[in-house]
Amino acid sequence: MHSDTVQVVAVAGEVDPEPGLVLDGEPLVARRIRLKNWRNAVGKDHTSTRPAQSAGGSINPSGGSVRAGGWALVATASLEPGEHVIAAGQQRVRVFAVRPNGGRAAPAGWPVFRPHPPAPVPGQSGACSACHEMTEAAAGPELSEPQMPDACFSCHTQDNFELIHAHRVEVLTACQMCHESHGGTAPSLLTDSAEILCAGCHE
Repeated sequence: MHSDTVQVVAVAGEVDPEPGLVLDGEPLVARRIRLKNWRNAVGKDHTSTRPAQSAGGSINPSGGSVRAGGWALVATASLEPGEHVIAAGQQRVRVFAVRPNGGRAAPAGWPVFRPHPPAPVPGQSGACSACHEMTEAAAGPELSEPQMPDACFSCHTQDNFELIHAHRVEVLTACQMCHESHGGTAPSLLTDSAEILCAGCHE
């Protein structure tokens, strides 16, 4: 993947999202995909203007609840080194693009964003179908919720899972409870600290 190319993924509500995705005030050409057969899966809220530095990968500027009937917006953006603002409606994310082999470095305090494979390939629309079932409908493409943990075990092994986690896989089948599926800035792509995540189930 080119180091200056990132995939931007945003989740919108049930109304067709306008103006869609915007990079530094200019609209991005985004693919609109209807979300089909989703439960009320809760995602982390990325609506703050917290910074992140990116060396390529996926950036998700919106979060919150994901509902059937909503929309996903997917776009590929080329970022020159430096600071940028990606917006989806009223939600926005600040990113600082860097090239891994030299060039301008991010200012202090900007965590590094690590994409979660499968990463998009330049010239292609992305790799959604690696984890999601995609179907074509009269109104356009539809995306189903990934089946957990099967979608994860297509790359990760169950033996490694049980070495790393304190529970058997049957207890932690919803991987997105603790991990950012498209990428993040925390170690192991955790959505919060391990203490806070464990306290969600344990007192």
